[in-house]
Amino acid sequence: MQYLTAIEMLEVWDAGQNLSPTRQALGLLGAACPEESAVDLSRLSIGRRDSRLLKLRQAAFGAAVHCQASCPRCGEKIESTFAVADILRNAGESFFRAENGPYLLECRVPTSEDLLLAERAQDAAEAKNILMDRCLTAAPHGGGEISWREVPEDLLRAAIERMGDEDPQANLRLAWTCPGCGHEWTSLFDAVSFFWTEITAWAKRLVRDVHALASAYGWSEAAIVSMSPYRRQMYLDLVNS
Repeated sequence: MQYLTAIEMLEVWDAGQNLSPTRQALGLLGAACPEESAVDLSRLSIGRRDSRLLKLRQAAFGAAVHCQASCPRCGEKIESTFAVADILRNAGESFFRAENGPYLLECRVPTSEDLLLAERAQDAAEAKNILMDRCLTAAPHGGGEISWREVPEDLLRAAIERMGDEDPQANLRLAWTCPGCGHEWTSLFDAVSFFWTEITAWAKRLVRDVHALASAYGWSEAAIVSMSPYRRQMYLDLVNS
């Protein structure tokens, strides 16, 4: 994986407007991993995908991560800062088995390819069925094979919980404690939406900088974006002085 230049990240952000988070994530990885095919990247587990995105984010914006949340009890705004390394998790097994008496499910954790297919569903129920059909790959029983729809409900629940255990990066939860009322809760950390939100804020600032310097000096976007942030800021200070 190679780290993205400013112009590469700006181009990915531009191309990713109005795309789903899954496609935005694959766009970022496609630019950072040109040696890997789009198909191979789409077949990474969600956790392995997100681990790469977090490392890419660290290279782009630094190791510190700043998050905000609102207390669900009293509404107080809370901030938390931690390092990317603090939220990187080791991947488990992509394939595993879940058993209950005579029933057995052969399973695998979801990938971006699975999510892209689920995004075509008409509703949440259909999307869930698509994911189950793809990730619960076999249900051997009584010398034959049955559908996952025919296994006991508690085995299905156990298989779904195991998916989270085997792909902890995809199911990362942040722990919060409200300093005002003392309420404790957890929230899911979505690496894709977090990184894309940061990229969007950065891109909007960069476009404003390009506009200011192009207006003042007539330079091209490519020339301005290729400058180091420090050098670009020096010119902006002169324009604004």
